[in-house]
Amino acid sequence: FFLFLTNITLAFTILLTATHNSTGIIICFLTIYPAITTAVASAGFHLVMSDMVLEMKKMHALDGRYDEPSLAGLFMGVNALFCKPAESILPVVAASTLDTLDLTSEGDEDVQRVLFRLLVIPPLVFSLVQWMSWRRFTLTPAETNQMREDLRKLEMGHRRMSDEGKEKLLSTRKLSDEGTNIP
Repeated sequence: FFLFLTNITLAFTILLTATHNSTGIIICFLTIYPAITTAVASAGFHLVMSDMVLEMKKMHALDGRYDEPSLAGLFMGVNALFCKPAESILPVVAASTLDTLDLTSEGDEDVQRVLFRLLVIPPLVFSLVQWMSWRRFTLTPAETNQMREDLRKLEMGHRRMSDEGKEKLLSTRKLSDEGTNIP
């Protein structure tokens, strides 16, 4: 959550204070923004995914669906399906678009302005979208622990009901088996 706000603040500050000629500020942005994003993406992504899986398992348990397949695999698969190809294709699409718009000549002020905006505006827009979509998730350690405890209680209740159901089924089978053995 704070990563998105940091990215928004950083991109918005650069957009308001720098120009395409502000080499030092651009270098700082190119150093700070990827470092923050990569660090959180590599470490925090898996933590967030585990919390989301826990939340979905609890929702499934409340609905009485205990035998659902692994949600972690689903999340990782969707991430690999959409994010990884986009990371590879987007630079090619951007370069092709710039070439189509004939923005390839060096030293041209308009080209430098466009490239500066391409450097700053996408992180700003995507961080805003991410912040808006993720702000409803407020999983803190206390909430996560409470969710784990609730899930544990739900699963224990399910096991008890399942064990009672098995006992009833066995006793019903035993009675029906005894009924078929009448001489």
